[in-house]
Amino acid sequence: EPPQTMYSFVGILEIPRIGLKQGFVSKDDRHNNVEENITILPEAAYPDQSAGNFILAAHSGTGAIAYFNELYHLQERDKIVVYYQQKKYSYQVVKIYQQDKNGTIHIYRDQSQSTITLITCTNHNDTKQTVYIANQVAVENM
Repeated sequence: EPPQTMYSFVGILEIPRIGLKQGFVSKDDRHNNVEENITILPEAAYPDQSAGNFILAAHSGTGAIAYFNELYHLQERDKIVVYYQQKKYSYQVVKIYQQDKNGTIHIYRDQSQSTITLITCTNHNDTKQTVYIANQVAVENM
């Protein structure tokens, strides 16, 4: 496993329910890929973009890069926090659903809200992926 110092994280994702606190690199960083890190999808907006959707993907399963392996514990109303550019963005899970794993993702969200979307493989199911949608509920300066 490569030392974390290889990566220049631009922010941190924290999910209290599953004890996850992990950095992410910028969208254009060559380490922004699921084989190394929690990955920001190309069409994602950063958390500071109004009514944007911050879309992250990561592996489930075993191994050091399976950052989203415990996401299946998440429930509606659970909290997700993103630390980005001296601000703390808090989100609340509003929707969890599964889709076939076929190379495309349909994201069903309220376009008027600032949201975060987490995507990972469904636990113990090779043909499905699970999508977690959370709406921004607070922004605080750090």
